[in-house]
Amino acid sequence: LVDEYKKSGVWAYSTHFGEINCISAIKAQAYKCEPVVVNYAALKEILKYIYNEIPAACWGSPEEVDAWIKTHRKSREEKGLNVETT
Repeated sequence: LVDEYKKSGVWAYSTHFGEINCISAIKAQAYKCEPVVVNYAALKEILKYIYNEIPAACWGSPEEVDAWIKTHRKSREEKGLNVETT
């Protein structure tokens, strides 16, 4: 699947599943795929968060995205803020 993400420029995901934390969306954007999705459940918000919050230097490197998520989660935990599990 990693090779397919790398070859693709678009991640098309039409779903009627009520996404609250879409790992596939995170992976696709980590490999610089442009998302094309339906505006359903939390999918749009997840994608906007990834685009706006994860530093562009991480894009194209799933390892750096994972590292950023872990650091961000730890920082939120230390502040006593809600942390979703992924």
